[in-house]
Amino acid sequence: VQTAGRAAAQTVIAQVSTNGVKLMVNPVLEGIRDKRWRTQLSAVELLSTIVAELVANAPKRLAMVLPKLIPALCEAAASARGEVREAVKTVLGKIGVGIAHRDVAMLAP
Repeated sequence: VQTAGRAAAQTVIAQVSTNGVKLMVNPVLEGIRDKRWRTQLSAVELLSTIVAELVANAPKRLAMVLPKLIPALCEAAASARGEVREAVKTVLGKIGVGIAHRDVAMLAP
């Protein structure tokens, strides 16, 4: 079920405009702030796909949502679950590749 869900999310994100992807960020952030680790993990993995899309097609839009993303990701990075921490590390790495700013580069693994 998880694999099918991830594949469906990637398909949806690939088909949605960059404006639509930007609108998807807020509900994903709610999932990252959820206390249940599986919900957090799924939200971070979906965010990874969203960030990859924004890095590839709309880096300025990525820069616009970073003030929302970074605090939520930092909170999730403190999770007790290793899976969540690794997923956050992956997202931060993608952000670091897409944004060439020294403050952001310090956050990237």
